[in-house]
Amino acid sequence: MTATRRDFLKTSGALVVGLTVAGDIVLDAQGTAAGPYPDLDYKQLDSWIVIRPDNTATFFVGKTDLGQGTGTAFRQIMADELDMPYDKTSCVMGVTDVTVDQGGSGGSDALQTDGYPMRRVAAEARRVLLEMASARLGVPVAQLVVSDSVVSVAADPSKKVTYGELIGGKRFNVTLTGNNINATTGTAKLKDVQQFKIVGTSPQRYDIPAKVDGSLKWAVDAKVPGMVHARNVKPPVAGAKLVSIDESSVKGVPGLIKVVSKGNYVAVVCEREEQAIQAARQLKVNWQKPAAAPPPSPPPMPGLPIKAQPTLKTTKIWLGPEELITELAITGEEQQTGMMFRTNMPENAGMLFVFPIPHQTSFWMMNTVLPLSAAYIDSDGIIQELHDLKPLNTNSVVASSDRIQFVLEVNQGWFQRHHISTGTLVRAESGPLRALVRRR
Repeated sequence: MTATRRDFLKTSGALVVGLTVAGDIVLDAQGTAAGPYPDLDYKQLDSWIVIRPDNTATFFVGKTDLGQGTGTAFRQIMADELDMPYDKTSCVMGVTDVTVDQGGSGGSDALQTDGYPMRRVAAEARRVLLEMASARLGVPVAQLVVSDSVVSVAADPSKKVTYGELIGGKRFNVTLTGNNINATTGTAKLKDVQQFKIVGTSPQRYDIPAKVDGSLKWAVDAKVPGMVHARNVKPPVAGAKLVSIDESSVKGVPGLIKVVSKGNYVAVVCEREEQAIQAARQLKVNWQKPAAAPPPSPPPMPGLPIKAQPTLKTTKIWLGPEELITELAITGEEQQTGMMFRTNMPENAGMLFVFPIPHQTSFWMMNTVLPLSAAYIDSDGIIQELHDLKPLNTNSVVASSDRIQFVLEVNQGWFQRHHISTGTLVRAESGPLRALVRRR
């Protein structure tokens, strides 16, 4: 068994939680709160990264891979910042009791929002390791180079040390900063994108072979000893009252354990899932329809905005010779709310969404009643696509390009009225649009 956090936390007096993956214990974490599943402290570097004596690393992130390959992308990002070979890394994702809490997974925000703190903590780990190597090799950090998790002296490559030799089996004991988990950072400077060696390549995704042969485990595959399966039996209309249940109608269903009812609630419990599905369809229930109209629609889904956001910070931008006053949607919350619930927008106004990196963006019109037009703009400020967005449409308008870093929403038809087309350069007060990214 390879060394893990278990080895260096055993003697720390900390609460130890273990997770077994693929036959190897890959995580032991120090809790910061009481309860069976304590929250990890996202301000501790050790909550994010483990490096072992064999010069391999495991990254622990609070997001889940729903099949779109984010786990592979996270490994690429963190391995690049850390200067570690991709195939020497692994990633544990979204295990609520052993990874930091980065919120839910949805809205295509995993890379554009949550990837940034992962990138910054990996850069901080590299900074700390270089300082350790400096002390070990007796030369300043500026005279060191790193390649494939091996630190060497630039003037004498024979003098070298691996990450595993520096910290394998030990804790970083480095405190990070940040008012929230998305702002988590150390003091290290991020690499320029031109320095990336792994990001932009296409390594084999870990999840595809297991998808093909059916061995990949999802939430629906979770099993515990003695587990049984239930299905709700719903009335034909909202507000109906339960009159009677004919339990004999499911007497012959294999694996039936019981029929449950309490008030107007009805369910069936069976040994297997397909049995519960059959029993729920087959159970005969007598319902009385309500005399009054059904109740109002339920409240919005948890996590979605319920009201318009205040006016955001504004800036002037130019689309060719045309000037606009735009609000800047920069944080994840600002971007999620966008123009929701707004009932008006001045003619020469708009909202500019500023993303940290180029990506294949998508926009919808959930809770947005204003007809809008959207310009999908690349990192150079060039309009790549123009789309009209239908009010309240929840179908996403996905970009054709994966190089979109800005999206500008205006009143529908504004681009046409002002003769703005694809290929138009968009500029900010401070110069190129990319200058706005640095203000995030």
